[in-house]
Amino acid sequence: MKKPAASSLMNVSIITILVTCCVHGAISVTTTASSVQTNNSVSDWPLDYVIELEGDITIGGSFPIHGRSEEYQCGEIQDQSGFQPLETMLYALDELNNGTGGILPAGVTLGAYIIDSCDSDAYGLTQMVDFIRGSIAVLDEADSSGDADNSTECDCTSDWEVITGVVGASSSVVSTQLANLLRLFEIPQVSYWSTSPDFTNSDRYPYFFRTVPSDAFQSQAIVALLRSMGWSYFSVVYEESTYGSDIRDALDDAVGETDDMCIATSEKIPRDSGYATDEDYENIINNLIDVWDRAKVVVLLMIEQEATELFTAIATRFSEVPDFVWIGSDGWSGRTLPVESREEYVEGAITIQPLSYTLPDFDSYFTGLNPLNYSRNPWFIEYWEFMFECRYPGSVNNYWNIEYSEECDEDLSLAQDSEYEQSPVLQFVYDAVYVFAYAIRDMHTDQCGSDYVGLCSNMTPVDGEVLKSFMQNVSFTSINDLKMSFPYDNGDGPARYKIMHFRKTQNNTYEWVDIGTYIDEIDLNMTALQFRTDSDFPASYCSDECKPGFRMAMETGSNCCWKCIECKDYQYLVNATTCMYCDDGTEPNENLDGCDPIPEDYLEFTDMISIAIAPFSMMGIILSISIMIIFAMNQNTPIVMASARELSFILLIGVVSLFTMSLILTLKPTNLLCVVINCGVGMSYTMCFAALLTKTNRIWRIFTNAKSANKQLICISPSSQFLIVFMVISPQIAINIVWQVLNPTKVVNYYPSREANQLICFGATDATYFIGLAYPGFLIMLCTFFAIQTRTIPAGFNEAKFIAFTMYTVCVIWLSFIPLYLLSSADVYVRTATLSVSMIANGMVILFNLFGPKLYIILLHPEKNTRDAFAPKMRKKTKNDNSLNVSQEAAAPAVATKTADVDLKEKQAVPSANGNENMAFEQDAL
Repeated sequence: MKKPAASSLMNVSIITILVTCCVHGAISVTTTASSVQTNNSVSDWPLDYVIELEGDITIGGSFPIHGRSEEYQCGEIQDQSGFQPLETMLYALDELNNGTGGILPAGVTLGAYIIDSCDSDAYGLTQMVDFIRGSIAVLDEADSSGDADNSTECDCTSDWEVITGVVGASSSVVSTQLANLLRLFEIPQVSYWSTSPDFTNSDRYPYFFRTVPSDAFQSQAIVALLRSMGWSYFSVVYEESTYGSDIRDALDDAVGETDDMCIATSEKIPRDSGYATDEDYENIINNLIDVWDRAKVVVLLMIEQEATELFTAIATRFSEVPDFVWIGSDGWSGRTLPVESREEYVEGAITIQPLSYTLPDFDSYFTGLNPLNYSRNPWFIEYWEFMFECRYPGSVNNYWNIEYSEECDEDLSLAQDSEYEQSPVLQFVYDAVYVFAYAIRDMHTDQCGSDYVGLCSNMTPVDGEVLKSFMQNVSFTSINDLKMSFPYDNGDGPARYKIMHFRKTQNNTYEWVDIGTYIDEIDLNMTALQFRTDSDFPASYCSDECKPGFRMAMETGSNCCWKCIECKDYQYLVNATTCMYCDDGTEPNENLDGCDPIPEDYLEFTDMISIAIAPFSMMGIILSISIMIIFAMNQNTPIVMASARELSFILLIGVVSLFTMSLILTLKPTNLLCVVINCGVGMSYTMCFAALLTKTNRIWRIFTNAKSANKQLICISPSSQFLIVFMVISPQIAINIVWQVLNPTKVVNYYPSREANQLICFGATDATYFIGLAYPGFLIMLCTFFAIQTRTIPAGFNEAKFIAFTMYTVCVIWLSFIPLYLLSSADVYVRTATLSVSMIANGMVILFNLFGPKLYIILLHPEKNTRDAFAPKMRKKTKNDNSLNVSQEAAAPAVATKTADVDLKEKQAVPSANGNENMAFEQDAL
């Protein structure tokens, strides 16, 4: 051990210990007096026993051999949590000193100094002072040798062994007092059952180690257990102590890290501030019952004494108790005391405790002990009386054995006559002793050398700081091949747990059984579970799961309680709490947890619109092609030649395009078809009215310039007419090219309503198509203007009248079409039908008005298809005749003479003075 200078801090520490010694004496005296007054047959209780074993290095031990008591300073003997751990330490020391495993250095033995803490921090502290008396004596020697005037004299510090390290304590509250005391003298401590998360603070507890994991890990194991069972809503009952409060806080943190687990109610059992009364337990149980309908699971964070009292209160004060499912912490897991005589109320409990295994040879060692062959344990006689409820001859009275009337039989045996069961904590005591042994071995090798026998001067006494550094690096294989080390920098033991279950057997007895482990993750044997009720698997949750299509509206401050609210139409569940509308063109799927595309809708041949349009379109196409064939077959006849046959063929091609486009409009849209539609609709109209405009313009020019008979007209030949038509069509071609370059047409999805997904061409729902129809509309207006100007020409030029009637009808169709098209934007199919019908109507008007009369003559009256039949009939002039008509009729012969060579391909030019006989061949000018 380091020899610190006599500083003011150390002086304060020593003074503190001296004061504690005085307090110890005062407490002892007071307790004894109180005991005598309570029962004259009991004196000097509790007896101030210790166990001292000689050795080269002394290890201290602090065990709750007796429990706490509300009436007395110490309670009754504790079998599994106190007495068995004490014997385990002695058993492990025997193994080491006997050379088992060859762990201890040659010539080195371990001694022991063991006290009883009575599971009380106040009483335990008075006993723990013995651990540091030897260290105080060493400090006194150092001070005396350095400066005699500064020596500290104290009767209680003479002839005391220096304690190198301490095994214990059990409870966290006692370990806290012990750790605060030992760190002043740099004495390492290894607890076997103190699980408080506070000890993870290595700055506050620098010399504290433990072979069990922290409760921070236990809380994670409890949460993992609850989650694996589907229990999201549960109650918590904890004892008011460092152990209970710390693990409750750790559990709160672990639950807080989840988003689907909640604590229904948290109840506290008084412990450190006083003992719980019957009223306290009654209130706690009533509060648990109040939330039982939703929280059937109760997590009990307490040691076995509080668990025993809670189950006793349930069994004795309540005639009918709901079937709770108890989840237990390591404080009472696997213990007999809490469940004894209360089995039916505890049945189905699932508990967590640090993973350990039974010591293989300990049972034979322990059950072979009896008062006749065993004397080194001063509490053994009392333990014997406790186990067999009898009086051993010559035993000291205490508050429990005075009630025993029978004398202990000499033939009693722990193996055969008692209800002995090995405690689950023994491996951790065993490992704690071996931690010191391995650390001392490594330190001895380092400080003295591997061949040195006994202790060298560097280890007399053992330096606690140096020993601590070796303890941090200890690693060995314990029983059942469990590796023992301190994997964390704060001295915590490995985080591994076993899951135990209290259930009823086929023989109507009860037992604790192992059903799983927790090592980083939960591993459960679900088939081994058996609960108190024979009904379905216990459920513990706040709210029922919402049906598909319903979202959870969380209650304020809770992640587990909610109301189910149905999502609106066309909404789906994004997550458990959020509904969101599906994108356009999609609709909620069958499970309402996503969106599926709405099947694309488009016009098909089976639709009523297509069925209505297709026959007329096909009829128009067939009729137009038939006319073209008839005209081609009769192209040299007077009636065809007189109607400007080249322009007639262009006009018929435009009409065929109109009927074709009306049919294409009803097909399934594709990118190519959309381009064809956008460009073709306007182009079809343009071809038709470009040809008509050229005709009407030619007629108008002829009769406008007829006053000058000798004036030669230009651009009236067939080739000129072709050029004029091309020039008229060219702007439409340019419009289409620019349109497609700047705004390419493509197929798009249109959503007129939430449940509709229509496949259409871009622009079908707005006025985009009018980009292609604007120019044809302008041509229609020009055609109509020239048709009006030429409506009164001589009777022989009657085609002008048919053109005029056609243009009037076209204007009526367009004036009806435009508002209908614009007003039908909400229904693209109606809009498509409107456009198709208007194109069919325009085509039919052109066919019947312009080509119908000619077909009548060609097919039904071929005898009229002569030059004479088309000569204009000159009527007599009256004074009321329009001057234009007179001039036109007078000019006709001269016009015919000038154009005959061109119009009749230079075969029919017969100039004459009056020109009347040539008028039949001038119909091609119309």
